[in-house]
Amino acid sequence: MIAEIFRVLMVLIKIAVILVVLSAAAMFAMISSSPREPNLISPQPPAATEDMACRDVVRIFDATEPDKIRYRAILNAMDRIYVALDAERAVAGRSRIFARMNETGQIDAKIHAVSQCRKSPGGTLRQSAVAAYEGIEALGRAIGIND
Repeated sequence: MIAEIFRVLMVLIKIAVILVVLSAAAMFAMISSSPREPNLISPQPPAATEDMACRDVVRIFDATEPDKIRYRAILNAMDRIYVALDAERAVAGRSRIFARMNETGQIDAKIHAVSQCRKSPGGTLRQSAVAAYEGIEALGRAIGIND
């Protein structure tokens, strides 16, 4: 009985990972295939910060022709947030999560932060990334890969 529950849980986790990877691949394919040049009216868009409003993050990610510069700035801001969260864990004597992920896992973590922004458009990029990180941490604890 427990073995069957565990097997079903593992299948559900695999399906969830596959769906996230497919959505990430589709999103990155859309961005990389866009022939659009950066906006000539404001060639130096403001850098994305950890305090960027989620509604702006979602607007940039959902654009028909996404601004690659702003998109990458958001991804870089998420990198900074996740690295800082890893550093906090290390200071507390716990293992880093983001640093242990491969590139696909790190992309998935960033996509998860954007999905958190969709849930809370009034929040900030930092709040959504923290919520995503905590969710990843909880899932890792549940399946025994995080301390």
